[in-house]
Amino acid sequence: MADSTLRKYIWLINTILNAGKITFKEISDKWDNSTLNYKGTELSKRTFHNHRQAILTELGVDIQCSSMRENSQYFIANQEELENNEVLNWLTDSMATESLLLENKAISGKIVLEPIPGGREWLPILSQALRDNLRVVFQYTSFHSVKNNLSDNASSG
Repeated sequence: MADSTLRKYIWLINTILNAGKITFKEISDKWDNSTLNYKGTELSKRTFHNHRQAILTELGVDIQCSSMRENSQYFIANQEELENNEVLNWLTDSMATESLLLENKAISGKIVLEPIPGGREWLPILSQALRDNLRVVFQYTSFHSVKNNLSDNASSG
């Protein structure tokens, strides 16, 4: 799946999630103003329905229609399942933040983002190790815990 296509899918999911229920016309109007639509292409119904099917197949997100009339509304049918999908949530959050920053270039110098570990360096290596059924040993330090010296606790009691 091409990067730009995935971005369009995530944009569509976020657009519907943010609205709750939304008509095709409203989706199309939002697409006209999206930073992803840098070529100014119109969102056809056929493309929209192809995206819906691909989103279900590739990402497991079920976009359903309330009826087949002109003013029918689209919604995420399996929203609870979507909320429990950590990878998809991370992906949608990341792309939503990126889109927001791109849409607000004029104030980008006033926005300071905290650097977070993204996993870009180690995720491919760990993924390959998991596929190859290799044992992975690593040391983890939580950002939130305070180190506790167990020997001091044992001697005081």
